[in-house]
Amino acid sequence: MTKWKKLLALLLALVMVLSLAACGDTTSGETDADADNAAAEESGSDTGTDAEGETADTSVLHVALTNSFTGGSAINTADPYRYSTLNQVYETLLCYADGEYYGDLAESWEQTEPGVWSIQLYEGITDSEGNPFTADDVAWAFDAQKDAGFTEATYYDKGAVEVVDDTHLTFTMNTDSEGAFYTIATKMLLCTQEAYDASSDHLATQPVGTGPYVVTSLTEGSSCTLTKRDDYWQTGEIAPSMVANYDMIEISYVSEATQMAITIESGDVQFAG
Repeated sequence: MTKWKKLLALLLALVMVLSLAACGDTTSGETDADADNAAAEESGSDTGTDAEGETADTSVLHVALTNSFTGGSAINTADPYRYSTLNQVYETLLCYADGEYYGDLAESWEQTEPGVWSIQLYEGITDSEGNPFTADDVAWAFDAQKDAGFTEATYYDKGAVEVVDDTHLTFTMNTDSEGAFYTIATKMLLCTQEAYDASSDHLATQPVGTGPYVVTSLTEGSSCTLTKRDDYWQTGEIAPSMVANYDMIEISYVSEATQMAITIESGDVQFAG
């Protein structure tokens, strides 16, 4: 089973995920990292199914959500609602599906001693601007997230990532907790330093990630449109963890309950919550 397998389950889980706060330790029941990734894991079927059980058009998916997010940068920890939209744009080292962990950007990972992890990235990872994503970007992003106050960054110190080569790194934590590692690996959105530095607002209004979708329209508090990338680096032969089968996802944010009820009643959206 892959991270993006059934789009219907993605969106049903998605609307529940938006109400969750910062994630906890993955060793103690279902955490936000588990829930967020459970939402993401199911989004890749060739067709969706609407509330009446009919086959849905896979060219455009219309979604209405109660809670919007602010700030589209991967290096942003202030908004708990952004993950469920932006994990279509940015990727993490690992993803979570059916009670197991799968590689997302990481092809393999191994704990070589307590608190020390050896991680091998896939080769040929690029973001939507064509920038290569390498171990150097992981090292930079971990430090940047630490500076930004990423909650789980308390589990490691700055300089925790040692770059071995472009696709190989060693991550040394300040805890032996495997749960802490998996929370970081599934929760921390990553981007290339090149894209981040080239953006005048550090990707806040125009996110650039390695994921299968790009943000083609973003009006904070109102709407977000995601469009499938034609140049997505992953394929089923490389790593079938993120397969985007909708050409476009149009998300509307409707915070007022009465208006949400009207939106659902109108039939203008396929999923709402």
